[in-house]
Amino acid sequence: MIFSRRGLLAGLAAVLLAAGCTTAVQGTARPVPQPVPPTTAHRTVAPERIQFRLVVTDGTGGLTMTDRDGKQYVVGEVELDGTKVLSAHADFQAEYRSWVVTVRLTSAGAAAFGQLTSAHVNQQLAIVVDDVVVSAPTIQSAITDGVVQISGTFTQDEATGLADSINGR
Repeated sequence: MIFSRRGLLAGLAAVLLAAGCTTAVQGTARPVPQPVPPTTAHRTVAPERIQFRLVVTDGTGGLTMTDRDGKQYVVGEVELDGTKVLSAHADFQAEYRSWVVTVRLTSAGAAAFGQLTSAHVNQQLAIVVDDVVVSAPTIQSAITDGVVQISGTFTQDEATGLADSINGR
């Protein structure tokens, strides 16, 4: 017969307990490893490659940038850069049956993004990687928890591609 180690130990413990045996564990307790909170040491993005800029719609000027399809956007100054971004990845939201891109920010990035999104609900925010607009979603609400979801009608490949662009791949 083949027993798993866990099954064998459980059976042995039951036999010893039934026989009235006791045991003691000696030694020093080892701390249980805890998950490490995200820090810049866990960053997966290339900070110099990514920028968040508001799309200018009031005719006050700005910098003209294009997306991969040639669509032009007039954007303002850099509101947040890649030094405030930890990572981006594609996620499937089963309840909506759609793909989204989840971007995680540093604590400083979460505070700055919270202020930015609070002040600019219903405005477009261009996500720029290597001077190309990779996405320009509309800010739906204030985002203060440091977790940004970019939604749309993405396929898995499109969501993964956008996450890879944000990560500098």
